[in-house]
Amino acid sequence: MRIVLRGRFRANAARSRAGTRPLEYFTKWDEFGGVQISPDGEFIAALTGKYGRSMLVFQDLKNKKTVATVGVPEYCEIGEYYWVAPRA
Repeated sequence: MRIVLRGRFRANAARSRAGTRPLEYFTKWDEFGGVQISPDGEFIAALTGKYGRSMLVFQDLKNKKTVATVGVPEYCEIGEYYWVAPRA
């Protein structure tokens, strides 16, 4: 019984070493976050840019294209945002 468990452990350890990633992989900023879907379900909005909070991007879900962006000055961040209405 010990030999079987030891063999399994070594196989798992070898697999985990093969997939090792550098520390920077786990500490980098998100590319986007704060994703919200519009009230009518046709668009999504997401925070992106430097540190993942300096630009708000709106994307059409049907065409999968960016329809608008809102940026902020350097050293500013977008903390949160809200959908007010389905259309302007």
